[in-house]
Amino acid sequence: MERIYVFLIRNDIWIYILCGLGLFWYGSELLRARRILRQAMFNLERERGRRARNSALFFVVVLLAIAGSVAYVNTEIAPTLPADLLRAPTPTLDPFHLPLSSPTPVRSTPRPVNTPTPPLVPTVTLPEDALQALATVASNPVATRPSDTNDGTPAPPDTTAATPEPVANCPENVNLSAPNAGSAISGLVPFSGTATAANFSFYKLEINGPQTDNTWASLLGRTISQPVFAGLLGSGNFNGWLPGAYRVRLIVVDATGNEQGSCTVDININ
Repeated sequence: MERIYVFLIRNDIWIYILCGLGLFWYGSELLRARRILRQAMFNLERERGRRARNSALFFVVVLLAIAGSVAYVNTEIAPTLPADLLRAPTPTLDPFHLPLSSPTPVRSTPRPVNTPTPPLVPTVTLPEDALQALATVASNPVATRPSDTNDGTPAPPDTTAATPEPVANCPENVNLSAPNAGSAISGLVPFSGTATAANFSFYKLEINGPQTDNTWASLLGRTISQPVFAGLLGSGNFNGWLPGAYRVRLIVVDATGNEQGSCTVDININ
């Protein structure tokens, strides 16, 4: 019985429309039958008029009863029905009307994504033999040549050279030893020193001066994840740079992202 109530509640508008059309039709038939009865002169005409009148009255009563029943269900029974019965049914997916995915183009090549280039990327990568040569130059920047012997024969060069002193006011584990503070540089310049720390993560070299609009910028274009002890930290190519006073800073960072020390030296680019 509840299914009948739900059907009447969900389709009440259409039932009212059909009942209204039916009442209009059979109401006109009822009027036509009464007109026939008033004008009938023979028994056959009267019999046909009575049948038409009775049929029209029957359907008028039935349609009025249907409309009244729907109105009664909506006003008296619908508020007492459970809410789950009146909930709209869940639509069922039709596998024959599912939208198809767009076809993948054959041999499609993804467009390359342009990644921004760091503003300052001096020359960093060098062949292995060049790195060793730079390390030798950094550790022995000045080679003294003794005076010639008394007999005019040139004396062999002295291969022992003093190791540059670390920068003052810098910690031992974060130190720049070359180039020396206040020195004038140009071209390809190696930077030597020490960059170590407990729980070491990486170190970076930064520069600040006219070429960088007096802001700190990466000198190597990347961070170095290997600690260095009294060795080559990296190199920079300063050809074409604006001349003037610059500051170079070495920073060591541990695995937690905290700085473990820094060292700054002043240099001049010719």
